[in-house]
Amino acid sequence: MNKREHLLTILMEEASEVAQAASKALRFGLNNISPYNQRSNAENILLELAHVKAALKMLVDNGDLQLDAEKNKLDVSDKIKAVNSMMSYSRGIGILS
Repeated sequence: MNKREHLLTILMEEASEVAQAASKALRFGLNNISPYNQRSNAENILLELAHVKAALKMLVDNGDLQLDAEKNKLDVSDKIKAVNSMMSYSRGIGILS
């Protein structure tokens, strides 16, 4: 395994930990304090997102990803529009309250 593969594995692991933290927040509530680390589920989500950000930075620093301001704006507005549209659809079919 080379450094790129190692960093990509870390990115995958951290992304999975974000999913796990979100699942725990859904099951137990965002404000519930974990008996294991004494942080709320909301804090755990933010911590795991910071770990994803760190893994991305390491991939950029290693030259594996390029964050060019013009090419990769990381603009979230399109994703927000898409999620809102799907939430509206879900509400319309009676799935989302």
